[in-house]
Amino acid sequence: MRRNHPSQAVALLTPRSHHRLNVKLWLIGLLGVGVFMLDEGWFPLATPVTLTPQDPGAVLAREAQKLKGLVFRRGGRHRDERDGLDCMGLCFVALQRAFGTEWKQWPADPTLLIQYEFLGRPVAGLQAVPTNIVRYDLLKTGDIVFILKSRRNRREPSLARQNGRGLWVWHMGIYVGGMQYLWVHADQASRRVTEVPLPAYLANPEARVDAIFVVRPADSVWKDPQDRLNLVRRVEPGALTRPTIARFLSYMTRPSGS
Repeated sequence: MRRNHPSQAVALLTPRSHHRLNVKLWLIGLLGVGVFMLDEGWFPLATPVTLTPQDPGAVLAREAQKLKGLVFRRGGRHRDERDGLDCMGLCFVALQRAFGTEWKQWPADPTLLIQYEFLGRPVAGLQAVPTNIVRYDLLKTGDIVFILKSRRNRREPSLARQNGRGLWVWHMGIYVGGMQYLWVHADQASRRVTEVPLPAYLANPEARVDAIFVVRPADSVWKDPQDRLNLVRRVEPGALTRPTIARFLSYMTRPSGS
């Protein structure tokens, strides 16, 4: 068997093949550096957000994302395929699927939902905060975002005051997160449940949003109605108006299934 002389073997490595080898080595090195930088957290991961099943907020956000594309319908609770969702219905259905709590246990009054912590506890730094100073780093996946406006809602009391003006709840949705700070909401304008960047929504002049109020679902998602009655008894005197408490007690004592 004929063997090549060592000098001939060296000659087989032509300038072109030598260039290709250098390029491959450079690419391998670049890939290694990139993996190291991602692992060390140099670059935040882009959306879609990685949702871990152990995180209650992540579970809630995932259930909200599954509802994208459903038609907007005022009062909708997705009871069947023909029934759509409104903003509250989106949150109720997602919470029911995530935590197993029947949505009919909650009042359809956003002020009560917040004041009695039906859906979660208020997030520090995000309680009736003006839209131009929202700290998005305080938001977490699965937070419920309430949209506040100075436009009066005669069906319920104001939730807070800003610059001497009352603020009422007019909309709500579920925060997903990611580099675009996405949230899922039942959009009356597009007539669909959609996922959009929250900053863009808040900055839209047509939305006329003055502030947001954020709650974080966890152990506060009550499963026993008695827990809520006990909570009412612990409210400080004068914390809520008598009509609000009366409306709450009326809701709690109504026949089941009504």
